[in-house]
Amino acid sequence: MATPPSLRIARLLLFAAAACAFAVPVFIGARAAFVSPVLLLFGAPIALFVAAHQTIPSDSMRAHTFALAGASAMTALAILTGFGAGDVSFPAAGIGVLAAWSTWLHPPRRKVVVLFVAYVAVGLVVAVFRTRGFFLAPFIVGDVLLWPATLLFLSPALFGLPIFAGLGIALALGAYAFRQALPLSRPVLALAAAAAAGALAVGVVVALAFASPNSSARFELVPAGLAGIFAAAFASVLGLLAMRRSPLIAGLGIAAGTTILTLASLSPASVSCQQHGYSTSSGPWWLGPPGSMSASGGGGGSSGTFGGAIVRGDGTTIRFTCNGSTLSEFVIEQH
Repeated sequence: MATPPSLRIARLLLFAAAACAFAVPVFIGARAAFVSPVLLLFGAPIALFVAAHQTIPSDSMRAHTFALAGASAMTALAILTGFGAGDVSFPAAGIGVLAAWSTWLHPPRRKVVVLFVAYVAVGLVVAVFRTRGFFLAPFIVGDVLLWPATLLFLSPALFGLPIFAGLGIALALGAYAFRQALPLSRPVLALAAAAAAGALAVGVVVALAFASPNSSARFELVPAGLAGIFAAAFASVLGLLAMRRSPLIAGLGIAAGTTILTLASLSPASVSCQQHGYSTSSGPWWLGPPGSMSASGGGGGSSGTFGGAIVRGDGTTIRFTCNGSTLSEFVIEQH
């Protein structure tokens, strides 16, 4: 029996998406002075696209889920690495989205074709609005096909949401596709395992914070932040263990919990002191989006003491003092 053209196209695009997901970190690593461990996360979309490629001939619904998860993860990582490699990561993510659509277009159905055409049309409108009609060749694929994520770029408060939520959605979809392989635990055991995961996550955060005396991480260990870490890890693990019983609720728990864990993991400390200076960020993750931000400071010389302040658009001011490479003072003033 001849292979349908829609299946050949879908498998070709899924293979191309996996190859692009592999090529992006290789390209970044080849031209970067420092290779970040974050690049290892590209293994997730590679595996998901390969899984979709292998399952689409026999189980198209699982292939849909794998491909959507791969596209979500690839989009998140493209934005995360896009500040220095957007000319490569955004087109690669666009191919990933196109590959995900191709799984839904096999076999072609009128409603899905209309939805795809409408999706591309909206992407063109959003791209024209964002770029004012000025398209750059390497970015045009991403500008058109990644519009649900890039549309959020118009709001500074939501700029990072596609990164954190994208990885959370990818994990939830991946868990749904693999749900039959996940353990079916009794509710009491599942709750105990989730609580243990929450306690472990908090312990790791505290240990890493005190292992970095040059940063503000240990000063940022407030009850609200630690509670958020515990709840996020609890929801993620409980969602994985409950996926076979209640896929929708479990998926929402995984997506929400992973989003918070990713946000907390990828957010740098507010202040990091070096021997001859310091670096700052917008503040602890649990403060939320800063809106706008400005930093000021001074000092140095023979004393090796630096002081400064981070002023956020939400009215919060963060004051700090560095004695050489040690952070000696850190205060958050909320108005």
